[in-house]
Parts: sequence; C-alpha cells; structure tokens
Amino acid sequence: MGRVITLAVALIGLGMSSRPPVLPLHPQDFRPLLLRPVFAQTLSKSILPALVDLLWLRSLNAIGLKDSEQKNKALYEYGVVLAELDPRFRQVYEYLGLNIPFSAARNVFVGGDLACDLFERGLKAYPADLKFHIYLGFSLMHHQRKFAEASEVFARAARLPDALP
Repeated sequence: MGRVITLAVALIGLGMSSRPPVLPLHPQDFRPLLLRPVFAQTLSKSILPALVDLLWLRSLNAIGLKDSEQKNKALYEYGVVLAELDPRFRQVYEYLGLNIPFSAARNVFVGGDLACDLFERGLKAYPADLKFHIYLGFSLMHHQRKFAEASEVFARAARLPDALP
C-alpha cells in the first residue's frame, strides 16, 4: 500500500513539475511536454542519461515532420532542455541548430534566431570549436542578414588554432 501511495505522489509531482507548451495544443502540432531541467537533474538523477536519450530520440523524430514554425519551436525547446541537462552533448547544438531554419518563401527564412541561440549555447560549451563559429556566422549572415555580427564571428573563427592559414 505504501508503494502505491509513493507512486501516486511521484506521478502527481511529475505532472505538476512539467513545463506546459507555449501555444495551445493542436493535433497537427508536435509540442513537447518537457520537464524543467532543474527538476529533472535533482529528482531523476539516477535515470538522467535515459531521460536525455529519450528526449534526443524524440527530437530526432520531430525533425522528420513537415516544416512549420511549431516544429521549429519544438526543436528549439528540445535543444534548450537537452543543453541544460547535458551541456557537453555536442550533437544537440550542431544537429538541431542546423535543422531548425527553413525557407518559408523565396529568400525568407524562419527560425534563424532560434538556430543562432543554439549555436551560441554551443560556443559557450565549446569556445574553441571552429564548426560552431562557422555555423553561427553562416546563420547570422544567411538567415538573419546580420552581416556585421557574422563578420565578427568569422573573424574570431579565423584566429582559432584549427582555422586555415
């Protein structure tokens, strides 16, 4: 009987600590129901690697959905939570950041700001990584048309040890 009560309390606590989606749920949207990273790190420390793997697999499944702003926001939310749960998980920044922007119309990109945020988080975790500098610079230049900021990122990348002479 004590185990049933403990399980019920745990499920109620889990439900109360989950983050609600930003927009109302619609059948066509793929909005993730994500735990707050602080809650996941403290109460589920024993299953944290499995939780990170589960969220990573769900984010990979979300990439295959039709391009939309809702999909972009869902991928971004997955990326932020995964980055907070495991800051050294390199593929989160790289793979999700590259898959967020899409062309809504000719030369009009949606989600470039979200991708830039993930690349900047990646640069905080890996400050000397040449790829993240290039991804961020390209995203600033091509998706957001912020040429001055992109040139600063490329200039920093040129001074890295791995950069071409």
